[in-house]
Amino acid sequence: MSTTPFTLYTKEVDVVHLLAFVGGFVDSAGYLRLLGVFTTSITGNLVVATASVASMRGVLCRSFVCVSFFLAGAVAAALSLRLRLAHGVPLRVVCSILFSVEIALLIASWVIGMQYDETLLANQDIDFWINVLIGTLMGASMGFHNVAAKEAIANCPPTTVMTSTMITVAQNLSNTLEYGLAKHSLLRLQTASGPLTEEQRKGIVAKFEDSLGKFVTTFKPLASFIVGCVIGAITMDRGSWHCLIIPIFFILIIIADSLSKEWSLLSAKREAQRIELQQAAAAAELVPVEKEEYSLVPAGEGAESYGATEEGAAAPKV
Repeated sequence: MSTTPFTLYTKEVDVVHLLAFVGGFVDSAGYLRLLGVFTTSITGNLVVATASVASMRGVLCRSFVCVSFFLAGAVAAALSLRLRLAHGVPLRVVCSILFSVEIALLIASWVIGMQYDETLLANQDIDFWINVLIGTLMGASMGFHNVAAKEAIANCPPTTVMTSTMITVAQNLSNTLEYGLAKHSLLRLQTASGPLTEEQRKGIVAKFEDSLGKFVTTFKPLASFIVGCVIGAITMDRGSWHCLIIPIFFILIIIADSLSKEWSLLSAKREAQRIELQQAAAAAELVPVEKEEYSLVPAGEGAESYGATEEGAAAPKV
């Protein structure tokens, strides 16, 4: 995992927000057009698919989406490991490849969706083959999306499934409110009765600030996901499958920014090597070189011959 920032111009936290936006957008757009199939929140598909076993309505499509999500994640992880360890490909280039596969799958969904859009609108069968195909492609794109996000950003929070994120946000919000009230002596959190000591007050203030920071940090990806859901639903309803240009555009921004960072690091490395070579060359010029003395000695007259056959050839002194 890289210790330097993943991107050159965009902060890593903002990269997470963009990825969460894309996750929400694709999930909402797919859900709206594919008759209620989740393309990102795979847990929802698992629940609905198992609950629909009795009627068998939607089981096939949702199962295919879940399997494609899983297999795409496995392939992406294997590809990343192989490229980084066996071929020495830089992490940012590897992640850019994974994001590019995500874009390719979204473009395929876009093209097929536009080709059969009227059929999809008239269709009421979730397990219709076009639904299954597009859902599988979009689910696979989110598999690559998740692995690329985890590879790119250290300790990356979820950018698709937000169940655990919502619990974390709720916990941090509760802690922030309680420590905030305790800071103003409106809620007692200490075991001993009586007013707070100065040391206790400082401790509560520190915990309040820490909880507030955690709440803001965890809430932003959730908010980005929700915004993506809203915009995905509106644009899919108004602009059909052409709306997928929006998440593709944001992923392209991340790819371009990460490759810019990799190029800047490579340029800096080359510049450092050039300066090192110049310094080595300058140091070599300052070192005196001892010259060997030569004399003209006829070949064969007590002098060691190095292949010279003509009289008067240069030979080292003996």
